[in-house]
Amino acid sequence: VQQRIDAGEADAATLAARGAVEGPGAWTGGYLPPMRNIDTELRRHLPSKMDLRQYLPTMQLADPRIGGVRMRLFIFYGAGDNVAAWVNFLLSEDLPDWLDMAVFESPGHGQRKDEQIPDSLADISAEAYNAVEDVLKHHARGGKYEGAPFAFAGHSMGTQVMVEVAMRAKRSLGVEPACLFAMERGAPHLPLYTDEGHRLLCLDEPAEFFEGFNPMIHKLMSSPARKDPKKDVERMIRMWQKDLRLSQEHLNELGSHIFRCDIHVFRAVRNFHMDEMSRQGQKLPAEMLRVHEINCRLTTSGPESSACWAWQSYDDWGRWTAERCMTYNIDADHVTVKLHRDTARKIAEVLAAMPIHAS
Repeated sequence: VQQRIDAGEADAATLAARGAVEGPGAWTGGYLPPMRNIDTELRRHLPSKMDLRQYLPTMQLADPRIGGVRMRLFIFYGAGDNVAAWVNFLLSEDLPDWLDMAVFESPGHGQRKDEQIPDSLADISAEAYNAVEDVLKHHARGGKYEGAPFAFAGHSMGTQVMVEVAMRAKRSLGVEPACLFAMERGAPHLPLYTDEGHRLLCLDEPAEFFEGFNPMIHKLMSSPARKDPKKDVERMIRMWQKDLRLSQEHLNELGSHIFRCDIHVFRAVRNFHMDEMSRQGQKLPAEMLRVHEINCRLTTSGPESSACWAWQSYDDWGRWTAERCMTYNIDADHVTVKLHRDTARKIAEVLAAMPIHAS
């Protein structure tokens, strides 16, 4: 029976018996309306390109370029992030006007900073799914835009949310992304931190952890502003700590799901610069050496590597799809990869090559 489902040969009764949902028919082509999400209850924390000026009223934002929408891209960001940090991506001139986009704002972040961060990544993913489902239900069988193409993108911890949302969309709606874009994370069955790294992260005062993994947060921990209740410093520190802990404590078992779409993985090669300098015998400045030595203990990239992820771990996304998995090296670090022009250009190139975006 499972082979028939995988081959797309199972009828509706068989699918229902297995708890699966019949997928949509083929998209006949045409245009999609630009998304307007924030005035809708379920989607109010999934701002689209057209929502940015209303969602972020204090930012001086230009009118978005959009027209003749052929595809939708849903974005899930990583630890400590927010929608405002993705504005330049959404408004990038390197992305086509026919691509509509929306970013999920997670509880405890950005415009939702006063909300409690959920206690598990599964809970974050469930809320993200509820927002996305309210759009994707129209792409499902019987919907107004049955079979219309969409894609998912995630950065770091956001790739884990992306995977959870994609799996649930397949189970509940019968829809699957045209492709997945995984920025800067190893495959979802792999942990980021060693046992020692996780222990240091979970300390009441994870100073040594952040000295290595996020020096900016480490500096905030010793800042006098941390004691000022009018400042946002303590919240930011605890937000980062909880995000990273939730990410570490949520892993998907290898083989628990196989995607039927291409996966495009973005590896930030500047993560490996300190490793290379060390191998070549170059002397690292004292502060850089300290960061390198701590991260060699924190991350699972190896005892002589301070990179977030092992080089091979990006390619291991290929074990999660029956289709192709391509990895691209971007001249950026873990954070800046999301706004690098080569990242946007590669996404545009991949989507433009898909025949489903044309009439």
